[in-house]
Amino acid sequence: MPALSAFKAAAGVILVPPPSGGDIAVAELDSGKASVNSDTLTMNSFTPTANVLVLISISYGSAAPDGGWTPTIGTSNGTDWVLVAVQNQTAGGEERTAVFRGMASSPVAAAPVATFGANQRAWMWTVHELTNVDTTGTFGSGAVVQSDGAQTLGGTSIETVLAAFGDATNNVAWLTTGESVNDNAIFTHTPAGSLIEIFDDWLSRADTFGISANWQKGEDLSPGNSVTKTNNIGAVAIEIKKAA
Repeated sequence: MPALSAFKAAAGVILVPPPSGGDIAVAELDSGKASVNSDTLTMNSFTPTANVLVLISISYGSAAPDGGWTPTIGTSNGTDWVLVAVQNQTAGGEERTAVFRGMASSPVAAAPVATFGANQRAWMWTVHELTNVDTTGTFGSGAVVQSDGAQTLGGTSIETVLAAFGDATNNVAWLTTGESVNDNAIFTHTPAGSLIEIFDDWLSRADTFGISANWQKGEDLSPGNSVTKTNNIGAVAIEIKKAA
């Protein structure tokens, strides 16, 4: 697993040291963005660590609502990719935020491919692996305890709602947010409470897309964040279970 003791200066990448001992730790595997007209997103190749939870977060959108916009990701890297949740950013669902989970006992290098039901005009993605998690079930099902989605229309903050954690001390709260705004203004994210932002990026066009990934050790019943520009926001929060 890549060391997290050093910061990467590349745009959008924020790394923090992992908690000590056998606590859950996080590392970024891949990220990217594209402004294209296509129904297929091919990410960069990466090799996950064996028996860790891998989360793929995507912020994406097109020009008009379409009922086939929930993406699927084909089997790759030694795992099936299972949709945890998809959340509208805009009222009509033109822009959305999606999070997938996976876990491989024998991982291989591969570039995951997300397929949409309609052409998208832009997308952003980030991939993280979390070690020292529950490995029961299939494709990370034992590590993902619960999830929630939330939406903000024309606002600067968002908050999700999670139930009481199974282990309020050692389990991890995760938050992915995706944003869209109809101008080319750049904005940044600020996590709420004790959340730590580990990824923050934007794609500036005639309209602007954003994405962030955040986490914290311990219970957070209302993971959320704020942005410096009025946006439409879609968020997905997850409780991640520590290994026994």
